[in-house]
Amino acid sequence: MPSTPPPPPPQAAPQTSWPAIYYDGKSSARQSVTIHLQPSGLDLLWPNGTRAWWPSREIRQTQGTYANEPIRLEHTAGRLEAMPETLVIEDPAFLAALTRVVREQPHVASQTMSPSRHFQRIILAAIVEKETGQASERGMIAGVFVNRLRLGMLLQTDPTVIYGMGNLYQGKIRKRDLERDTPYNTYTRAGLPPTPIALPSKESLQAALAPAPPKALYFVARGDGSRQFSTTLQEHNRAVNQYQR
Repeated sequence: MPSTPPPPPPQAAPQTSWPAIYYDGKSSARQSVTIHLQPSGLDLLWPNGTRAWWPSREIRQTQGTYANEPIRLEHTAGRLEAMPETLVIEDPAFLAALTRVVREQPHVASQTMSPSRHFQRIILAAIVEKETGQASERGMIAGVFVNRLRLGMLLQTDPTVIYGMGNLYQGKIRKRDLERDTPYNTYTRAGLPPTPIALPSKESLQAALAPAPPKALYFVARGDGSRQFSTTLQEHNRAVNQYQR
């Protein structure tokens, strides 16, 4: 009689607690805290038992835009006249854990979307987040990337290249950087990068879930914070000549 195969080993529960350094914004003093990830925000716990709650809608990522860089989060509520409260997390794996928790929020996707598709939308939303600060353009930019993915075109987006460069990035991208292959170089590799490159906002997540319908395939910065969108390479080249040369 064939023996019964042993049951698979239990999977380790995902990490939800992380050490961090807290700055209160009023002084240079640093405090060690433990942060607990929740779908709707961060629960902060001090060694003396003090707790604080940061809702996800009040958290802004200001550092950690490329690999192996400490992640810096700011609490944006109620501190308009002072430096905001800040958390610094040294472990780069925290960003992936944070996007996993964000993925569980009801507004991220419908219940019919598979986990892998959830994650793909978060990766796309992170790219949108780094490409523009203009809320009105997020849907259009998401639409450009979705259209390019459907046609098998390279995404060719600089923020992913910067993330993959890590500490090599010194504020400027050169041609050799675009040609150096990394898992995050969307000029050399097709499809989405393997993980999110930033913490996407709710607005960027919504744009990734509902991209704008126009069939644009290209965009270029106008120099005033906005983008010029084009449907053909010829139109795009004219826009590049107009706005960047």
